[in-house]
Amino acid sequence: MTVIIKAFASWHLQTPLSFTKSNVTTNLGVIVVYLLLVLLFLYSNLAGYQELRMKGGLQLWQDFLTSLESGIGEETLCRFAILTLLMILCRRFKWKVPLVIFTSSLIFGLLHFINLIDQNWPLTVYQFCFTTISGIFFALIFLYTGRLWLVMVIHFAMDFASSFSEISAMSSTISLADYQSIVVLALLMLVLTIWMMRGKRGKVMKTRAQLLITKK
Repeated sequence: MTVIIKAFASWHLQTPLSFTKSNVTTNLGVIVVYLLLVLLFLYSNLAGYQELRMKGGLQLWQDFLTSLESGIGEETLCRFAILTLLMILCRRFKWKVPLVIFTSSLIFGLLHFINLIDQNWPLTVYQFCFTTISGIFFALIFLYTGRLWLVMVIHFAMDFASSFSEISAMSSTISLADYQSIVVLALLMLVLTIWMMRGKRGKVMKTRAQLLITKK
């Protein structure tokens, strides 16, 4: 995280702190929608599983730290650094904001194939699908609110919640119901993205996207 911030500062681009200070008005109704969707994502991480894993103090602490590391590290890399660089590359495209949101989220999902080192193929494919979809959600929150720390907290909460589920085990089997929930979430994120790119919401998104690539 420190390396990324220093690199962006040396290029005179926005850092997470400077971007947070950008004064762009947000709508309370949109924030409420995001909060409801956060609850839905948390529910999707836990619902439908036969059993929640019980864990001791050491395992709980390890999962907490792993989730915290993922929340901070992955959001700094994917939602800030990669998204910003893609926005610079696509700055001349008319639909650059949704294009960058989907592309950065796809990269975020693909990065999870590294998990094949210690887990099975079906679980990894499921994680790819889920993280790509959640990446869209994270990107929308980041571009609308301008607060990377908020996305970090939500990412941490989702990862920590999923650590209690049997589906997080390396040998877990993925059912048809799991993929059905993925399809529902994907459709929701598509509708949410279209909704966010319209009206005043779209203006906020485009303004923040422009601020993100404006040199200080």
